[in-house]
Amino acid sequence: MPEWVIAIILVVIGTLLGFGLNLWRDKRQQNEERKLEALKVHFDTLNEEIIEKLYYMSSSLEIQHNELIFKSSEKVIGFNLSGEEIPKSEEPVLKHYNFEDDEIFLGFEVHFPERAQEWNQLKREAVTLKSCVDVVARGESGNKKVEYENARQQINDYFFPLQEKFKDFAQRLNMAVETIGKYQIGTGFKYSKKCPICKKF
Repeated sequence: MPEWVIAIILVVIGTLLGFGLNLWRDKRQQNEERKLEALKVHFDTLNEEIIEKLYYMSSSLEIQHNELIFKSSEKVIGFNLSGEEIPKSEEPVLKHYNFEDDEIFLGFEVHFPERAQEWNQLKREAVTLKSCVDVVARGESGNKKVEYENARQQINDYFFPLQEKFKDFAQRLNMAVETIGKYQIGTGFKYSKKCPICKKF
């Protein structure tokens, strides 16, 4: 076979390989951009549906009307017919909340494992304190005097420190989210096979 034919074949093969390689790079870059955009949407959804809720709840642990409660949000959900704001409802301290069953919360546990563990630990402490608040709410006549006094002492000793722990948790969670939102989508907050939302993209 003449050398010029071999040269033409090699040029054609090289051109096809170069074209194929460029096409592969473009496709890979498009996939990465699509994944990064999906991560941004996932992060924003996680922030709006879970992180903000945990932030507001953790910022507002209170004892009101003989009940240990979280305020679910500082925001309002709308206005009544008189034009007055309707605040979001307060939530009693519980062992488990319905929103913790959603796959978006499972995503929070995957992407923020330390914060999720801390939330669960603080919640356990709040549930323990709630039992003391419930004892005091029944009044001295509804309990043995020793049980009533012990519960009052537990509240005096542990309510304010626990309230501060929740506020500290809320601040650290907020700082982590702000940092990730500005600089770390794709690095600090990245795709995970364990996350039920990430699996969808």
